[in-house]
Amino acid sequence: MKIYRLLRLAVLTALAAGRPGRDKRAVPIDDSRDNLNEIINILKKHDVVPVLVPEARRSPESNSELAMETTKFKNLLKSLSVIHQIPYADAGAYIAGFNAAEQSRIFYDSVHMTPYGNSLLAGFLAGVVTNLDEYREKPAKDP
Repeated sequence: MKIYRLLRLAVLTALAAGRPGRDKRAVPIDDSRDNLNEIINILKKHDVVPVLVPEARRSPESNSELAMETTKFKNLLKSLSVIHQIPYADAGAYIAGFNAAEQSRIFYDSVHMTPYGNSLLAGFLAGVVTNLDEYREKPAKDP
């Protein structure tokens, strides 16, 4: 597993180095905001209640670039949930509530979940989507 992580890091580093001056994220945060606003508006026009769910992963080191980017994206999702009056289901916080031994059963690595982890996450999200009626017909707030 450590070899996989090292190879993945090497490939990602090489790819980022090959794009000097370019943002390392797949989509810059401002573009993410615009894209998500558009998606949310389309879904709401069709009477679909979007649920914003940040990824669940083992926590990266708190001072890492990944941790900072993850926090920015989670904050974006939280703010959009308030603006659009839609649910925010913090899967990351849910998974973080498990101790380290349990998390080793939840993840194969720092990102990919085991069937057990997927089952836990599905149960968490089922609890969220069974209560969506309270979000229907809520108008968006001004940002």
